[in-house]
Amino acid sequence: MSKWIKLISLMLVVFITASLFVACTTTDNGSDTDDKEAADSGSNGGATAGKTKVVYWTHQRHDMEVIQDLINQFMDQNPNIEVEMTVHTDDYTNVLNLAYQNDQAPDIHTGGPPLKDMVDMGRYEPLDDLMSPEVKAKNEQYFVEGINMIDGKIYSLPHVGNNFRLVYNKDLFKAAGLDPEKPPKTYQEVIDYAKKITEYGKTQDPPKYGFCLPTAETWIWWQYADQLAKVAGWQYFDYKNLQYNYKVEKPILELYLRMQKDGSLFPGGLQLKNDPARAQFSEGNIGMMTAASWDVGVFNDQFPAKIDWGVAPLPTPDGVAKGKGEFSGGTYLFINSKSKVKKEAMKLFEFLISDESLTRYYEEGKGVPLRPEIAANSKNPPTLKGFKDFADTSMDALYPPEPPGITVEGDDRGTVFNTIMAGKVDIDKALQDLDERMNRAVQAAIDEGKFDPEVYKIENFDPMNPTGK
Repeated sequence: MSKWIKLISLMLVVFITASLFVACTTTDNGSDTDDKEAADSGSNGGATAGKTKVVYWTHQRHDMEVIQDLINQFMDQNPNIEVEMTVHTDDYTNVLNLAYQNDQAPDIHTGGPPLKDMVDMGRYEPLDDLMSPEVKAKNEQYFVEGINMIDGKIYSLPHVGNNFRLVYNKDLFKAAGLDPEKPPKTYQEVIDYAKKITEYGKTQDPPKYGFCLPTAETWIWWQYADQLAKVAGWQYFDYKNLQYNYKVEKPILELYLRMQKDGSLFPGGLQLKNDPARAQFSEGNIGMMTAASWDVGVFNDQFPAKIDWGVAPLPTPDGVAKGKGEFSGGTYLFINSKSKVKKEAMKLFEFLISDESLTRYYEEGKGVPLRPEIAANSKNPPTLKGFKDFADTSMDALYPPEPPGITVEGDDRGTVFNTIMAGKVDIDKALQDLDERMNRAVQAAIDEGKFDPEVYKIENFDPMNPTGK
């Protein structure tokens, strides 16, 4: 275990149809791409004569203007390289998966399916021999098995970290008779405040609602459930015994079920994706929701808020944090193993995580750099509304990785939680079944040699000091 801790010292985790791409893809100029452009992705097709084309995909819209400007600078400094940036705004993981299945994946891209899965399928290129010695040395302390490394090989590099807060509409608080400078700290206060806002909202056109739980994209339970569990000191993953225990999140589900019963949740949450939910918040129709640090850019630029809004710590059952909030990070971009322009893609990667680029990214309030020296050396700290409340990471910490290569039979966690919210299953039986299936999957992964259990075990895990430092 001590070996793992040393690695994370410091602050610190079917075919593609034309209609699919047209529905969810924008190029750097904001126009819809057609199926031919999608088919050319990653093939170096369409490059200007005499230039090498690098196809870059991202699922992040909040920072697209800054990233495009940085890419333009990169191309000015490297006139022989042309970078085509495409932003996929919906169902990114599936779109990327399908692209890889059909040899239409980009040369380099953000995020995607679990790292272990992609590495096992041979889709990602190790960066060990591609990155410069200087970049490797600068980031070496952030290389962590299971986060950006698999079997000792490096597949990504850190960019910024993400943390989580409650955001709330101060105008709605005031209109509903609540103190806009006193956001809720406990689950009961969240329930009470949401009910008050909703009662007031019934008199408005359009109606206003106390809380929004948009879970059409089931990954978001990681934000709406796991992050609340962590600050409460509840661990849905037992690092000592390598066992999942989602039963600890029952009180969080009961919090949402109670607001649902009260009529305080924004309607249609099970069919609502995060983008339209955030747009509704910015329009002033939602009192409270959880948010990630990247949402600062969303509420300032992507969907500029028409309201006065505030940021507060995530609520806990009794108003006291018994665990650190998660500050997740360690990965950014991945290079397609079949790309014909790996060196050029790596050059772009190194440019985007350079001190100069990260400083620009930080100063424009797009994210909190994982490397603390970036913020410390900045001469123009960001003044973007809401940013300072996320930038204070004193109650956040990097969490150890969970074991990779876990393939669960049946419904995944997010689907199970949605089924609970829909009232289709008994909450206790559903959580018990989920834990049993997850833990069978963990044991199967161990038996199949997908990970070394000793790398991930932590005998005395402390949620107030997750890394042991």
